[in-house]
Amino acid sequence: MAKTTVSRDISDISLLFDALGNFFQLGFLVYSNNDVFTLNKRHFSNLRDFTRTSRTGEVAQGITYLLAQEYLRFNSVVDFEGYINSRGGIIPAKSSTPDFIMQNHNLNFNVGLIESKGSYPEKSDPVKSSLKKALKQCHSGQNLLTNFDPRYTITNKYGVHIKFEDELSSQSSVGYLADPQSLPVRDERNLSIIRYHYASWFMLMGDQDNAFRLATNEPLKIDDAFFRNKNEYYYYGRRSNSVFPIFDIFWTGFQIAIPRAIIELLMGDILEAPSYDSIDTLQVIQYIDGVRLIKLQF
Repeated sequence: MAKTTVSRDISDISLLFDALGNFFQLGFLVYSNNDVFTLNKRHFSNLRDFTRTSRTGEVAQGITYLLAQEYLRFNSVVDFEGYINSRGGIIPAKSSTPDFIMQNHNLNFNVGLIESKGSYPEKSDPVKSSLKKALKQCHSGQNLLTNFDPRYTITNKYGVHIKFEDELSSQSSVGYLADPQSLPVRDERNLSIIRYHYASWFMLMGDQDNAFRLATNEPLKIDDAFFRNKNEYYYYGRRSNSVFPIFDIFWTGFQIAIPRAIIELLMGDILEAPSYDSIDTLQVIQYIDGVRLIKLQF
């Protein structure tokens, strides 16, 4: 959820505080004693109707983000409107757009679009019509993107509907996915999406300067002193360099680490994006984009 929030606008520092607020609000929303994902009925019932809809949509976006990376295997997943705006494009008022634009490790203009929908037990939207609306937003996003830059080819459009249940339900929360088409590919190098993807990681680790540089397609300024773990991972020195102590609160017990190979890719020193597997242990969480959350030892 933090990633989906800050990627809306890398230049807006206030979104970092929204991300922190969501961390606490959504933490209470999820019932954590089940092996399956469910909502906390007591907390959810205390929310007003419009807040329930908003929270459900936010959680559905977070799940869809993970689905796009872990299941669909897109390395880079970024906010659609945020990305277009960062490239100087303008989204017309009242436009219907998808949540995310996605790119795989081939780093070209072949991209996917995905839109998430969510429903909770007291408001169970029909799945078929919900997926139809999601795909319609992807189609609208395709028109906006290709009009903005004709080099883009939309290889896949995905509609997602997350049907949430609470811990007292006999049913499990379920995600539905629709992928109606696949189009020919275009082989032309494009680093703008992957740079925007990692910009939000740089924001969350406290390195605002390089986050802005990635989002605006400027060269990175990397201090070699921040490379550790046999010089293979980049850690930002938040305590001495960031004016925002919020990061030390947000990531208490963890430190964000970006592989040197990714730094070199973003700096233009290597041509191919390395591949990574997901890791989830008591010491390390690693995503398929290579970023690690490393458990600190106290």
